[in-house]
Amino acid sequence: MIEHHYQIFHCLEAVHNGSGEEIGIADRAVIRDPTTRWPCFIGDSLKGSFKAQLRRGDAMIESTPAFQAAFGKGETDGFQGSLSFTKAGLLALPVPSLAGTFGWVTCTLALARFAMHCDLAGLDSKPITSLLNVISDPSDGTCHVTSHGTDDASMNPLQIEPGSTLRHLANLVVEAEVSSDLREASAFLSAVIFPDDSNTYWRTFFTDRLVVLSQSQFTRLAYRGLPVHANIQILDTGVTQAGSLRYTETVPAESILTGLLTTQKPYHPSVNSDDTLKVYSKLFNGEPRRAIGFVGADRTKGRGMVRVIWPNAGRSTIAGGTHAR
Repeated sequence: MIEHHYQIFHCLEAVHNGSGEEIGIADRAVIRDPTTRWPCFIGDSLKGSFKAQLRRGDAMIESTPAFQAAFGKGETDGFQGSLSFTKAGLLALPVPSLAGTFGWVTCTLALARFAMHCDLAGLDSKPITSLLNVISDPSDGTCHVTSHGTDDASMNPLQIEPGSTLRHLANLVVEAEVSSDLREASAFLSAVIFPDDSNTYWRTFFTDRLVVLSQSQFTRLAYRGLPVHANIQILDTGVTQAGSLRYTETVPAESILTGLLTTQKPYHPSVNSDDTLKVYSKLFNGEPRRAIGFVGADRTKGRGMVRVIWPNAGRSTIAGGTHAR
């Protein structure tokens, strides 16, 4: 029997999961979904990162039947693992705002994909599906914002100035349309992303600042609007290495991505599906492991810190130890 679990990945720092390709000025572009051109975390990267995290926390775990059944065994007598990680696709992208510091932008397609993941995992996503039933994809130059108990779009914290219905997000200026259904959906998402009761501030912050853009504008921001950082090599003499200047693209901190964890019957004869999930859940149970997990490269530069939310398990973690936020 195949079971699906959806997971949310909240970037606490910028993430560089490199594609080995160039985009614009970026010599080191991030991996993107080839269909949408939105940044994503590929399943191989997630599986390898969490597998390594477990091995660092317990040197003996790799030899246990449950670990081998979960992640596979590569010897001649080996077998594939029963845990499968899909790519994590973009749900909400943080963008700077002239008011309210920053907001998260999404689009109807990203929300629909998230609702599909919930459906596959057997979890309720009614606030999202209800929203998609009543709003259409906004046209370029307009957006949907959350209501504040009023139909006045100028009550939103991302307003440019008192009484204004305009939003200045990244390099876009868009006209805001209020949606009470979006507020309900946003509140639902914020409770999933920030599940602990101590996260009231972040739940409100997210709920107030979620904006639905047109799919075309969202795609332009996701494809051409990610941060690019310059890197150069410094020699022991204190001068720069000729020709070493590179530009690295990252998925920005505060980005929200979502994907599926799929389990099937293990190939190991003495292990069942519950045993393999228990192995993976060691990342979430608060045992004394490394407090920070990483996805992608440039970890020594402070990149790649990701908080993982596994709603099926009802817990959240900075991959490797349980934390608030």
